[in-house]
Amino acid sequence: MTFIISLILIWIISIIILIVDFKSECNRWISSAAFCVGLRYLADSINVLAAPNMNNYIKMVICILTSISFVFYPYTLLMFSLSLTKILKPKYNKFLMWILLIPVVLVYIFLPINDFMYPTIKPSYKYLTLWSTFGIILSNTVLIVGYFKTISILKKKNIFLVGIFMIPTTIFGWLINFFLPILGIKNLWKFNIIVVFVVAALYCLLVVKYGFLGIKIKFEKNRIDSTMQSISSGTQILTHAIKNEILKISLCTRNINSSGTFFDKEKFDRYIGENTQNITASTDHLMMLVARIKDYMHEIEIKEEYHNLADIIENSLNLMIVHIKEKNISIKRYYSYGQFGTVLMCDALHIQEVLNNILKNAVEALKPSGEIGIHVIKGRKVLTVEVRDNGPGIPAGNLSHIFDPFFSTKKNSMNFGLGLSYCYNVMHKHGGDIEVESDGIKGTAVILKFLSKKVKKVV
Repeated sequence: MTFIISLILIWIISIIILIVDFKSECNRWISSAAFCVGLRYLADSINVLAAPNMNNYIKMVICILTSISFVFYPYTLLMFSLSLTKILKPKYNKFLMWILLIPVVLVYIFLPINDFMYPTIKPSYKYLTLWSTFGIILSNTVLIVGYFKTISILKKKNIFLVGIFMIPTTIFGWLINFFLPILGIKNLWKFNIIVVFVVAALYCLLVVKYGFLGIKIKFEKNRIDSTMQSISSGTQILTHAIKNEILKISLCTRNINSSGTFFDKEKFDRYIGENTQNITASTDHLMMLVARIKDYMHEIEIKEEYHNLADIIENSLNLMIVHIKEKNISIKRYYSYGQFGTVLMCDALHIQEVLNNILKNAVEALKPSGEIGIHVIKGRKVLTVEVRDNGPGIPAGNLSHIFDPFFSTKKNSMNFGLGLSYCYNVMHKHGGDIEVESDGIKGTAVILKFLSKKVKKVV
């Protein structure tokens, strides 16, 4: 009975993870790992239920199920760690996906299928233990390395939660099922049910309290609500702008249709000219709206080359200079480590547009005689560009939604709430990150993070 309960719990978790985001490579791999564990409990259930009528056919089914579970579990676990942490480029992950199948084949060569009649331990079982030890230790090591290597706070938190969930349970499972049986301690496998209940309880705790592997019960509901509100807000702004322009066009068209009452040709031509100009202006405005939304919503493609970071910053400041002078805003530059000579591998056009959006938001938020500080700091792992203003800040309730598409608090027909969403996408395309800090009362800081390995030199 305990095996059946374990099977149900493990496969329920596996199915939930898969359904939540099937397109996620991470979810597919961890779901596969959980499925492999479930196969082991399926084999044990068959072994117990069929014991009175055991035959060679049933034994073979049990051996096949157990072998798939034991052999593929370390493989799927390792691939999950690699896909989650992204410490390697995608092309290397795909290469390893095939290379790591070699140990799987070798285990089947050195460990015949009949040797998987667990808990009977054959001498060749040491090959399986060697493979499982390699896979489990390496997968946990990848998690730890990925945690310290990532620069994204959200990603670091996600890896940390996965580590809490995965490292203790995989090590304990390895001791019970692989290592201790080699030493002659063969009955500890009965305690697997404890591991399963701990895994299920820990999974539920992480899902409810923090959000785990794309699932957070309360968070996701709130997220859907806020996203719908953001889309609704953006749609209202867009429809309002379109309606205004269509009304203008309609009015001008009616004016033209009624212009036949004019007998003075000069007045007639002038009247027609004014209305057609208004129509042209309205259609141009609509086209500009569509183009602007398209620019922000299409898939971003970056072309990285080495550029002087200070030049990019100064170009953005020059584009905002009229508004900066209009409000008498002072710009403070804090370039440590000779940052005027920092050469950064990036897409200059996209990064400049990111800075344009950030500076525009800062200038709009500031009162006259405000201040914007631009800090550039070169760290061992990360190059940080921080734009900090002394404006009113962002309310705490809005801070968690500022990167949502169409989320905007500005009542302006030209603000669609796409600027920071675009900035987020650009930074992640560069392998970096963007964060926003605000106490909700005074001051906001937008922080851009670039990997230090993309810095060519500092002079």
